[in-house]
Amino acid sequence: MRVYLSDKELAEITVKQGKDAHMFEYYIGSIKIGVLDERVMQNNILMLDAVKDKYVAEEIEKAIDSMPRENILQEIQEDKDIEDYINEKYGEIEKVQNVRKIDLDKEIENEKKVKKSEKDKKTKTKPAIKQSVKLDERANDVSSMRRWLGGNIPAEFDRIGVVESSDMKEYGGKNTTRYSLVLMDKDGNIEPAEKYLPQLKQRTTRGNNPTKESYQVRTDGKVEQDAVLSEYQMGDKIIQLDNKQYGRISLEIGKEARNSTETVSQEVRGENTLFATSKTQRSVIGEYKENGEDTVEENIKEADAHKKENPECEELRTEDIDGDATTQSHTHNEIILGDGSKISFERLAVRWGLFDDNGQPDIENAKTKYLEKCEENVDASPEQIIDELDGELDDPRAVETRRRYNI
Repeated sequence: MRVYLSDKELAEITVKQGKDAHMFEYYIGSIKIGVLDERVMQNNILMLDAVKDKYVAEEIEKAIDSMPRENILQEIQEDKDIEDYINEKYGEIEKVQNVRKIDLDKEIENEKKVKKSEKDKKTKTKPAIKQSVKLDERANDVSSMRRWLGGNIPAEFDRIGVVESSDMKEYGGKNTTRYSLVLMDKDGNIEPAEKYLPQLKQRTTRGNNPTKESYQVRTDGKVEQDAVLSEYQMGDKIIQLDNKQYGRISLEIGKEARNSTETVSQEVRGENTLFATSKTQRSVIGEYKENGEDTVEENIKEADAHKKENPECEELRTEDIDGDATTQSHTHNEIILGDGSKISFERLAVRWGLFDDNGQPDIENAKTKYLEKCEENVDASPEQIIDELDGELDDPRAVETRRRYNI
């Protein structure tokens, strides 16, 4: 052990086994300066009177007593192991300093190897980041991206990024799909995301989902049904990566339906998007629980029903995929009533006495009034909304036109 004295001199002290297993002796060079009996002594050393003045006993005593005893005993055992090894290997006791020099040489060699490895790592070609999202970005109403992803992501990583899978070979990447996920720190260093997210798996062997099974909610509230280019899965959680306009990469998170491979996902706001998502938009991925029930299945049913009734419709928005049939962003030419029957807006326009300047039923006006009333009464059924408008729209022409159209 080394003890630094007040005049900055260094005292190299060795400890050896004494007469029995509990007695130990302290030496400076070949001079015995103190002893330790671990059975009865509270202090770590009892200095010998003969050497007190010569070796600045008070300073040495204070330094040794400040050490944890287990450290001293461990050093004693290590020195004994070295002597035993040398005796067995060479048949004579070499100087401890030489053995320590061998260990030091090994340390230096290992350090060189570590530095070379770090240098090799630094010379790797860093992949171009196609898109990235902050890990403290809100993923839904209860979680940040970091919490939603789970795993054990070290604090130094502050973003999740998207790169070409072909650029990850130097980092041990094995994904066969177009895009891979990485974790990024503030200095731009990256690691494969799966290193800290062991559940993260490529969703299909080909890396693509060629069928249009995914409903995706954009940051502007528009809903698309698209074939996803790259898709990953963590349990029932879904991460989707896809090409968009102007070379942009979209990153969506979502959930898979319990009883199918269909998914609903929501675009996460990154530096290339314009708007933060609303609570309504975030709710569609199933993290928001309405009355304690996961909403993904109901979301898909609502969107599918709208598409089935209106195959050419390209105007789906958040309200049309929130699992709530009473909320809708728009309607087409007919309203589906509770008993499954339909009523057209042309017929309602006549019923309410709504006509354009040419005397034709004003279909768009009827739609507008219906949707406005739906927003005012979100819990009302279509029949109730129509009844309310029947009472409010008392245009003088209404009675005459109802007779004419037999309504």
